[in-house]
Order: sequence, then C-alpha cells, then structure tokens
Amino acid sequence: MKFRSVLALGAAVLCCAPLRADSAPANPSMSAMPSPAMSSLTPSADDAAVLARYQLALDQLSTGSLASARVVLEDGIRRFGPRPDLNLLLGYVLQREGKSGAALERLSQTPASPLAAAFAAQLHGASATNATNAAVQASAPQIVPVAATLNVPSNAPSIAASVASLTQTDARLSKLEADMIEMVNAERAKAGLRALAPDERLASVARAHSAEMRDKSYFAHESPTTSLHEPMDRYQNALNDMPRVIAENIFRSWGSQRQVTINEIKEGHAALMKSPGHRANILYGDVTRIGVGVVANARGDVWITQMFLRP
Repeated sequence: MKFRSVLALGAAVLCCAPLRADSAPANPSMSAMPSPAMSSLTPSADDAAVLARYQLALDQLSTGSLASARVVLEDGIRRFGPRPDLNLLLGYVLQREGKSGAALERLSQTPASPLAAAFAAQLHGASATNATNAAVQASAPQIVPVAATLNVPSNAPSIAASVASLTQTDARLSKLEADMIEMVNAERAKAGLRALAPDERLASVARAHSAEMRDKSYFAHESPTTSLHEPMDRYQNALNDMPRVIAENIFRSWGSQRQVTINEIKEGHAALMKSPGHRANILYGDVTRIGVGVVANARGDVWITQMFLRP
C-alpha cells in the first residue's frame, strides 16, 4: 500500500483579475441603491492593472515577503508612473526594510495628502531616533551576533553548507525537471500564453533552495540562511543581477518509493495547478523564463522549486 502526502507553497508574483465595471451586483436586492459618487468614475485598464499590483503587494506583505512586495510595486511604478497609492505603499515597504531615507525620498515624489504627511512625520521621527540610538551604541561594547542555526541532534548526519546555486548531477532528475517545464508550457499554451524559456542559471538557484529545504528540514520560501532568505536574495546572490519580476512555487512530497518517477512530477504539477496562487504564477503573462529544481532523498521524498523570471 502506498501513501503520499503533499504540500505546496507559492510566492512572489500573483496575478489578480481586473475589476469589471459592468459586473452584476452580488446581492440583487442592492441593485436599486443609487451610487452617485461612483457613477461618474470610469476606471481605465491601467487603473485595473495598478489595483492588481497594489493588491498583490498587500498579499506579499501578509506573508512577510518584503522583497517580493517591493519588486511588484517598483514594477508597477515603472510601468504606470509614480501613482500616489503605489508610492505610499512602497514607502512603507522600504521603511519595513530599514530604509527610512529611501522611504522619505519615495514620499517626496508623492502628491501632498494628510496620510503622506503623517507618514513623512513618522519617518522623520524614526530617523531622529535611529541617529540617537547609533550615538549610544557607538560607545557601547561591540557584540557580534551569531547567525541563527537549526537545532540538530548530535547523532544526526552533517548538513551541507547552504549554497546559492547547485548543478544537477542526477540525469534522471534532470529529465524530470525538463518534463515539468513541458507541463508548465503546455498549460500556458492552453491559456494562449507564450512558452517560457528554460534557464539553467535560474534552475541552479531553484535547485539549491530545494536542496537546502531537504538538508535543513524545513519547507518555506524563507530560508534560515540570512543571505538567501527570500527568492530575490537567492537570485541576486547567485547571479548578481536585478530582474524585473521573479516568482517562486515550492512543492514537497513524502512517499514510500525509493525511485522518483514522472508520477511524482505529475502529482506536483497537478497540485500546483489546483492552487489559485501557484496557478497564477505558472500562468503569469509577464514572465519569460523558468527554472525548475528537483531534489530527492534515499526514501524517494521529493522537493521541487519552480522559479519564474522576467529579466
């Protein structure tokens, strides 16, 4: 008897459906209620796209993915200009990343409003507090922090050092990685989207994350290795490049088979396509490249990372 359980997580780039002005009301009894404030507003396609990015950035913030939220907002501003809503939210993200100066600069490009003024005052206050703290710490003994490590039993096998990129040395798994890319591109073809180009450099980053999840016994987009914490960190660490968009799906499967087969890859693909977030990454129209990293252990357990990129 065979038992398998699976987990999948998706992050970085999700695509929200644009709002339609002609959508039917959710509650028919409300259809006769006047809405004069909204009747004269006709959102454009750009407005819907900006809203989608704003909502996506909020989704990323809710998962703690600051870098992903920042990339989404920066992409929106690059495409549609410094919209006040995107600018304000980007300022907040920069503040959360400890970049109060950059947040203030971003606010300087935002039209004056009570909310923007209140945020700017808050940032000025934080900057003053940080300067005071820095002066106090300058005279204090320097304490070198120790990087967080996992609690590993003394009799556990040694864990390989984390790396930003990893070459596939197993021909079987290399074939399965290519098979999964074909499955992704088949789904995109059905949706009328262009195929994604396989990118071995991107795959090496994805593969390294799969291997670290296996070797350090965790399952998350957030790596315990500080320099590799988020997908953007891993990509930049390995390739020293800043892409326009980067996205990541991860999948984990436990099984009793020692030999990983195409069945596990099909199972992973089906699970990802059933999840709205993962499906949105796979069918995101703005990405152009894909890298898939598949690793396994001696028991046939599988870790898969998909990375999507627009340079």
